[in-house]
Order: sequence, then C-alpha cells, then structure tokens
Amino acid sequence: SVRPAMLQWLANAAAQADQVMTVCTGSFLLAAAGALDGIRATSNKLAFRMVERMQPAVNWVPEARWVQDGPHGRFLTSSGVAAGMDMALAIIADRVGEAQASQVALRVEYSWNQDATADEFAASNIGPDNWQARLRTDVVVGTLRGILRVRSLLGWDTRLSVLAPDM
Repeated sequence: SVRPAMLQWLANAAAQADQVMTVCTGSFLLAAAGALDGIRATSNKLAFRMVERMQPAVNWVPEARWVQDGPHGRFLTSSGVAAGMDMALAIIADRVGEAQASQVALRVEYSWNQDATADEFAASNIGPDNWQARLRTDVVVGTLRGILRVRSLLGWDTRLSVLAPDM
C-alpha cells in the first residue's frame, strides 16, 4: 500500500503544479492521492481494470494513448512508456511547434504517434484478469526520486525537480 505521507505530498504537489504528467501506472498514484477525482485519465492497459476498480472517482478512458483533461488541460496521463513519449512530444509541439517536436523525435530515433486516441493495445490487453501481479508502487515511487534534467536540442536548459518525501 502507498503511505499516506506520500499521497498527501502528491496531492499537494499536483495542486501547486501548472501541469501534471504521469506515465503508465503513475496515474494510479495520482488517483490514489485524489488529484484525478472527476478528471478523465488513462493508465497502462494491463493494469487498467485494477486501477479502474480501485479508483472509481476518476473518469478512466480505456482507449487512449494519452489523455489531457482538468482545469486548463493541466493533467496529462499516458497508457504506457511509449505513449508517454508520444505525450511528451505532443507537449513540445504545443509549446514550441510541431516541427520542433518532429525534430526531437527524429533525433532520438522515435516514430511519433500523434493521435492520442489511436490505442492499438486497448482491445487486446484490457480484461478482468490481465494484471496478475500487484502494482509495485515502490518502483513508481522510486522513479519520483531524484532530479530529471531536460536539455533539449531546441536550446532549452530546463531543470524539473521531482523530490519525494522521506518515507
């Protein structure tokens, strides 16, 4: 189970952030913190039924690579790791233009799927028993620790700090 201190930290961080993005089952933690209540969101399709069942206050979208919703579209959730890359490129396109996002995709040798609704994995992976193992929140929490540096080929030098409380 996720510790209450972690959920409170996530709720506070989400309330203060201009934009909140999750990848894969990270949406489960944000939902458990109550930050996605009443918001459209998605998650990894292998865990989808479990997440949907455990967090019913969220408007879970079963067929989407990523979903943007909430006040001013500030919550973005993706269904998996590759979909998270698509989502990140969509944010780059929104902020600085599609040509720059395409350039980033080319430089990292990634085939960018620009259609948030084109989720080829939804039909085959969503099912009542596809997620056999328990969600390993300690792995997800582990990814929240540390500093993520984003140095884009576009001349940005942005540092996003993601620090989890001691737990």
